[in-house]
Amino acid sequence: MIGNQSSQISSYLQYLPSSLQADPFLRDLLLAFERILSNSDRLDPSSLALEEYIEDISTYFNPVKTPLEFLPWLAGWVALSLRDDWEEETKRQFINEIVPLYRLRGTKTGLEKILKLYLKSYKFPEKVEIFEFENLPNYFQVQLTIPDPDFDKYWRIAKIAKAIIDQEKPTHTFYALKIFVPTMRITGNYYPFNLAQPSTIAATVRDVNDASNILILSIKGSGQAEPYARQADQKFPLTVTYTVTPEQFKRGETWHLAIANLSKVSSKVIGKVTITLTDDVNTSLQQPYKDLEFTLVSGLKIITLDSKGNIGKNPDGNTQLGTI
Repeated sequence: MIGNQSSQISSYLQYLPSSLQADPFLRDLLLAFERILSNSDRLDPSSLALEEYIEDISTYFNPVKTPLEFLPWLAGWVALSLRDDWEEETKRQFINEIVPLYRLRGTKTGLEKILKLYLKSYKFPEKVEIFEFENLPNYFQVQLTIPDPDFDKYWRIAKIAKAIIDQEKPTHTFYALKIFVPTMRITGNYYPFNLAQPSTIAATVRDVNDASNILILSIKGSGQAEPYARQADQKFPLTVTYTVTPEQFKRGETWHLAIANLSKVSSKVIGKVTITLTDDVNTSLQQPYKDLEFTLVSGLKIITLDSKGNIGKNPDGNTQLGTI
């Protein structure tokens, strides 16, 4: 081995004064160090030399680039405990963004942001709503919406979301968690509007070109998953009304009207909708959605599934009815 070393010349010799470059002891010593640092005679081409590790050391402090086995070590630097049931992408996202969220711990905004971060790691829409109630102190309700109807994923997300809420909420509070999954969706048109004061909302659909279609008309608010009022029929004019209470108005909900076509046939429905808002003294309030024309396509599309439960012939469907 020593003889083999003596037959080689270390490239490090060029950095020594010329008077020392001929010293056989220094030549062998530098050659040994060069083999350790640069691995110049490596047997495994895939192995990295020590100087290559040093050159790339910055990547170990980057949660996006660090090797998977270094994630727990890096999480310890930001005082974060990684759950074993988190996906790799979730772990990287949390390490990357958790530090600014520490300042918001125990607040509604902080809980909302950290839940959105979790949904973002799954590439889900960051749809998180947190509701508080004046008549129920220390109680709040969390609503998450995920687009994937997979039940295994649903329960995994529910379990982790609950753990996040338990960790982030103030100790004296209690909550309810609701997760909405669009296992059945009906397409349609949405018409948002703002209320200046508590009012009665009235909406009427008329002048429909094809009365064989069943239309559904709903008045919805942001604070409620289900519509406050709903009517479905194929007799026109079709009218739905709802009176907004002062308590609902104080909560600052946003309101909209939804129209959908429940028919299975692939036909377009054309008609007009009138939205009227009336305050407590029956004074009509002018709104920009008066006599608005609309066009609707069929809202019922069936997802077909094969024997293994995978989506089959109609991937664009939105209603799941058993298997084929």
